[in-house]
Amino acid sequence: DDTLTDDNRRKFLRTAEKYSQGIELHDVNRLKDALNSDRIAYARNRYSIGSLFRLLVPDILPQIEKVIYIDCDVICDMDILEMWSINMEGKTLAGAIDMPGLSFNNSFYAQKMRLLLNGCRPETYINAGVLLMNLNRIRERGNLLTIAADWLAKRGKMALAADQDALNAIFVGDIKVIDSRFNQNVLVQDMSGRIIHMLFGKPWKNIQGIYSDRLYWKMYLRSAWGENTTRDEIIDIIANVVAGNVHVKPRQNVLRRIISAINRRTIARIIPFTALRYIRLDIAARIRHIFKRS
Repeated sequence: DDTLTDDNRRKFLRTAEKYSQGIELHDVNRLKDALNSDRIAYARNRYSIGSLFRLLVPDILPQIEKVIYIDCDVICDMDILEMWSINMEGKTLAGAIDMPGLSFNNSFYAQKMRLLLNGCRPETYINAGVLLMNLNRIRERGNLLTIAADWLAKRGKMALAADQDALNAIFVGDIKVIDSRFNQNVLVQDMSGRIIHMLFGKPWKNIQGIYSDRLYWKMYLRSAWGENTTRDEIIDIIANVVAGNVHVKPRQNVLRRIISAINRRTIARIIPFTALRYIRLDIAARIRHIFKRS
């Protein structure tokens, strides 16, 4: 939509061309008005409107029979043909299990009860961040956005996962569960050969020293965004990420870390706001020292 800048559009296309790949961009501005419906106001206000675009896929691609939908916070570290070749066994959607309680702070049993009340089955409740979608079967049901909007209007605040809840309820009994390696959203050390969904550990926000961090920055430097980045610029970028979320103001970042620490039942280390700048400088100096030694 119009939030994609000309600069990012050029870099996106140049990256694809660099690796002999084709990109076809579809402007969804003409369909965005449909997302302004009062029926989905709660979901739209709670989540980014972009996260609801998957409901538009059957309309955006009217001639396509099947697609793989992937969220933007995903690294695909496998041949995507492997997922494309999955036998859907006549089902409309295929995805990996999203454990109740994983995405929210509520207890496992509270989340399980919420799913049951929403008409979902916990044993087939899938994460909508990576989906194999049979668009022909979806179209047989009608307009997906309209169906989902009607469902969300009835559920309101019970739909904590917005259209993910809607998709799981609408297609209950019509979902194929696939291996978690096609949507690895619990970040661990060894994640090679998987589709990595960085729900809780985004390398551009926080470096944890795990496989997904190294893979993300390796790919970043090969893309049009990072291909001309100097060594000093790399050091500064990583120093900022290590010290805190570069996309969040220091005060907000500290508050988020405190809340996160409390949620994990660990002791929060409160860093004075004014000290963050000096921490970044110190980290940058240490990284430069390591580079010089190597």
